[in-house]
Amino acid sequence: MKILHLSFSNYYGGANVAAYRIFKSQLLAGTKVDFLVIKKRGKEKNIIKYKYNNLIFRENFRNYFVRFFDIFTKNKELNSYNILPSNIHEYINNSSYDIINLHWINNEMISLKEISKIKKILFWTFHDMWPILGSEHYKIEKKKNLLSVFFKYINFSEFIEFNKQKYFSKTDIKVISPSLWLKKKVLKNKNFKKKEIKVIRNPIDTSFWKITRSIKIKNKIKLLFVAVNPYKDPRKGLLSIFEVLKKLDAEIHIIGADGVSIDLPKNFINLGYVSNKNKLRKIYNSSDALIIPSKQDNLPNVALEAMACGLPIISSSNSGLSEIIKDKFNGKVLKKFDLENLQKTCNWLKKNREIKKKKFIRNFCINKFSYATISKNYLKFYKEALIEKKNKHNYTNF
Repeated sequence: MKILHLSFSNYYGGANVAAYRIFKSQLLAGTKVDFLVIKKRGKEKNIIKYKYNNLIFRENFRNYFVRFFDIFTKNKELNSYNILPSNIHEYINNSSYDIINLHWINNEMISLKEISKIKKILFWTFHDMWPILGSEHYKIEKKKNLLSVFFKYINFSEFIEFNKQKYFSKTDIKVISPSLWLKKKVLKNKNFKKKEIKVIRNPIDTSFWKITRSIKIKNKIKLLFVAVNPYKDPRKGLLSIFEVLKKLDAEIHIIGADGVSIDLPKNFINLGYVSNKNKLRKIYNSSDALIIPSKQDNLPNVALEAMACGLPIISSSNSGLSEIIKDKFNGKVLKKFDLENLQKTCNWLKKNREIKKKKFIRNFCINKFSYATISKNYLKFYKEALIEKKNKHNYTNF
């Protein structure tokens, strides 16, 4: 069995990082596996950088070219269209791979039409809602502006949704969802509801993300918030609970942006963008809890990293995290992020700072999300598909 994973990058963005970890878990399990990317960091020989042979739509121009269509979408957050040719499907069809596993294939990595032309056994790990929506990555309230009013009868996102129905409804795609939360949404989608879908969590390297000697714990609770663009992305939830956090008797440490676009009160500390893994691990170990108040989320990598370091998670109910958090064991799921609930949570955290509690959380993470556990679940799904294909082939010949 030979496997090829596809994702835009092996290092940039949460979905791409999760894809890399899935690939890495299978590589360490002794599987013949490669990873095809557009943006590559490092010199790992099993990671292949794809070079476009299209003279017009080259790598550095592709995503900038389609930004023109943002004018014709009502959603002003991240939009992905996947309309430019890449010829990646030809590369795949002429290869010796048995299994193709798509991940975050946006930034015009491969077109929707080309995905439907892949002739290998095709899996797709959904890292967000983009495969089941139009051009947007999460279902959010669409903001009105002068352009959207003027172009109210021209919505390019709806055109992309139509194309997905055209190309995906008849394509044999086996879906992998990291959360039951996302699976339920996939089952309501007309393009994927009849396809085979399994929940397989994202993995975490528990040999690196671990409990280390932390700094001396202060009396005041330290809550950590980690997100790209934390002060501007409404989906991540910091802006929604900002006024409540200002009144909370706790320190709020924020990772994700070097620049701060709002006035921070005294109990807020901006740590900037942290790319160094060792530094991030140290920050996890010196915190009391990771807070994730997202309005919508799948299964954030930062939650798994934090739990592997023994950190409890404080999350909203609108994500896959609510499925893996056991109340007052490895965190709390809050239906409402008000001052009373958060203060009660801080009081609980004060009573659960012992290293013994941290080890319980870490062991839970190892059992559920280690490379060995997740790679085993993926490979089992792949093998079932190979057997199904073989039996179908034998039946046809008979």
